[in-house]
Amino acid sequence: MDSTSLKNAHDNIKKIQEGKAEILNNDQDAFYNPIQTFNRDMSVAVIKQFIKSCQDEVSTQRRLKKNLSVAAENGFTIFEGLSATGLRSIRYALELPNIKTVIANDNNPSAFKCIERNVEYNKIGDIVRPNFGDARMAMYEKSGSLDSQFQVVDIDPYGSPAFFLDAAVQSVSDGGLLCVTCTDMAVLCGNHTGTCFAKYGSVSLRSKHCHEMALRIALSSIESNANRYGRYIVPLLSISVDYYIRLFVQVFYGKTEVNRSASKKAFVFQCTSCDSFYLQPFGSKSTTGNNQKFQPAKLNLENQRCTECDSKLKLGGPIWSDPIHDIKFSTDLLKAITTEPDLYKTSNRMIGLLSVVSEEIPDQPLYYVTDSLANSIHSVCISFLKIRSALIQLGYKVSSTHAHKSAFKTNASNNIVWDIMRCWAKENPVNKKKIRGPAEKILQKEPSIEASFDVIPGANPESRKLGLVRYQVNPEANWGPKSRTKKRRHEDNDNKNPNNKSSRVEKSSSD
Repeated sequence: MDSTSLKNAHDNIKKIQEGKAEILNNDQDAFYNPIQTFNRDMSVAVIKQFIKSCQDEVSTQRRLKKNLSVAAENGFTIFEGLSATGLRSIRYALELPNIKTVIANDNNPSAFKCIERNVEYNKIGDIVRPNFGDARMAMYEKSGSLDSQFQVVDIDPYGSPAFFLDAAVQSVSDGGLLCVTCTDMAVLCGNHTGTCFAKYGSVSLRSKHCHEMALRIALSSIESNANRYGRYIVPLLSISVDYYIRLFVQVFYGKTEVNRSASKKAFVFQCTSCDSFYLQPFGSKSTTGNNQKFQPAKLNLENQRCTECDSKLKLGGPIWSDPIHDIKFSTDLLKAITTEPDLYKTSNRMIGLLSVVSEEIPDQPLYYVTDSLANSIHSVCISFLKIRSALIQLGYKVSSTHAHKSAFKTNASNNIVWDIMRCWAKENPVNKKKIRGPAEKILQKEPSIEASFDVIPGANPESRKLGLVRYQVNPEANWGPKSRTKKRRHEDNDNKNPNNKSSRVEKSSSD
C-alpha cells in the first residue's frame, strides 16, 4: 500500500503531530499523554547530546568503551521497552543522528498493532523495528553478550520501573545510557513507605524535600541493581517534573567503583516537628596514594533527637548522596538546546529547567523550603532574595533547586539555617501567643551569628533575572498522568489465560 492509500485508509483515526513524527491513534488503541511532550523532547535532546559526546571522544581519539566506539561509527541501537503508540521510538528514528536500529517493544496487542501502523505511516520501517513481548525478556536476551547490548535503553512505564531495572542494567552496554521514568510519586514521596521499600529498597519520607528524595531513592535503587552484576551508574541528568521523575544515567563496569557504592549512599534523619534533616553516610572512603579503602561510616548523630527543637527523628533511605547531575553534560545540553530551540515544542521550559539545574549546588543533597521554615516558628515569610543574601554574606553557598519553586539548597548546617530564622524573628517579632511547642524551643536559643537581610546583587540567580520558564504552569484543565488505556474485551480474555504471564505482570507505557 502506497503512502497516499495508507493515509486515506486511516482518515477516521486521530492524527497526532509531535516533533518530526505524526502518528495515528484512537484513545482505545494505546496510551498517549500530550503532557509528556516535555519528557519526550528532553529525552530526544539528552540522547542526541550523549551520541555527540561519544562521537567527539572517537574523533579526538580519547578512550571510549568498545561497544560505544563501534556504535559511534556504525550507528546506535536504542531499545524502548514500553512503546505504546510508538511515538517516542519514531521520534528517535527521525530526530536523532547516526541511529542504526530502534526497537519499539510492547506486550499489549492493541499497542503493538498501533506501533506497526505508525512505523509504516512514517515510512521508517528500515530503522524502527516493532517487537511484541515482555520487555524484560527482550532485555535479558541481550544481556549475555557485550557485543549485542543496547547503547541506549529507555524504560518509561505507567507507574514504577522497579520490575524492569534488573534486566535494564544488564542489557545496556558498558558506558551506555539508561533512561528511566517513575510516575509512582505517592510511593516515592512517603505516602506508602512499605511499598517504597519493597520496590526500591528504601524508606521514603513525607517531607518538604520529598521530590529530590524521590530522585535519590530511584538512583540508589538503580545503583543497587547494577552492583549485583559488577556495574555502577553515573547520573548525567536527574529531574523532578510535574507528576513524575526522569533519570538519565550511564552504566559502567568497574570493581573499584562498585565497592565504593556504599560511600555514595546515606540515610536521612528527618525531624518530626521542624524542617531539620541530618544525613548519615552509609559508607566511607579513604585514599592513600593510588589506593582506596572502603569501610563502614561512623555515626554522626550524638543523640536521637533534633538538635534544634528536641523532637524525635524518623529514619529514611538509603538515598543516593553523590551528585545527581553531571554539570558538564547538563551545561553542554543547555547550550545545544539554546542554539536550536525550534527543534522542540517545549524548548522554553527545557532551557529554564536546565538553567536552574546548572545553578544547583552539586554536592548538597536535599533542600529547605522558605515558607515552611517561617511556618515552623510562626513568623512572616522570609523572601527568597533575603535568605539567599543572608547565607551568602555569612560565607555559605546557596542555590535554587529545579524540584521546588520556593526552596533553596545550601552547604550551611541546620543550626546556621535556623540561626538565620532566629535573626529574622528578632527583626520581625512573632506573636507570643503563637510561640509554643517546637517553635518555642527553636526561638529560645540565641543565634550564634548575626544575619544581614540586605539584598545583595549576587542573591538573584541568572535564570530568575532572565525571566526564564523555570517551573511548570498548568498547561490545561485536569492535566496529569491520565488513566490507563481501556482494554478491549479480547485482551481481557487474553489476560485471564494463566499462560500469558507478560500480560499479567508487565505495566503499560506512560507515553
